[in-house]
Amino acid sequence: AADPSLLLAPSADGRSRGVFGPLIDAAARRLSTLVDAGGEEAVARRLRHAGYRDMTPDQYRMRQLASTALGALLGVGFAFLVAPSGVTVLVFLVLGGLWGALRWRSRIDKAIARRREQMRGELYTIAQLIAIQVRASTAPLVAVESLVRRGGGVVTQELGDALAWIRDKTSPRDAFEHLATDTAEQAAARLYRLLATSDVGSG
Repeated sequence: AADPSLLLAPSADGRSRGVFGPLIDAAARRLSTLVDAGGEEAVARRLRHAGYRDMTPDQYRMRQLASTALGALLGVGFAFLVAPSGVTVLVFLVLGGLWGALRWRSRIDKAIARRREQMRGELYTIAQLIAIQVRASTAPLVAVESLVRRGGGVVTQELGDALAWIRDKTSPRDAFEHLATDTAEQAAARLYRLLATSDVGSG
């Protein structure tokens, strides 16, 4: 149950240090290119969708590389126990490395699926709460702010992101539209686009 990322301890920014640091970083990026579709922003978006908001793409790549190394070592060890021949060792080295390389991607995929399911479960209640406040002549933006203060789910977390962008001088329309294009759940995107097209700032 040990975290394989401990095999390659990165710095705070996710990059390796020392003599072999650049080589390790290059290997991590090449592996991520082979395993994960898209570039830097695609990896960062998948991490956000999975709830790994504090993990940078570089940190993710280092964990993926460490997992690959651990899988390869486990494969070699198993090969020596079963049939210690050159071909067997090579086969299990490749299989173990492949398992390790896909391990973190699978973890992210499962986390995204769980969060999407959670969002679908939250959306009906959130939409109803916003609608109730709007019918009581509360501005949609004020209703969202009230909901974010009291809520603690995935959808309210994303709505909180939009409010943070608005505080940074992004227009409410642009903030909710950006949220709609960035979210992993299409049902949530429909709610965000509805907020974007409504007069969210008026009371």
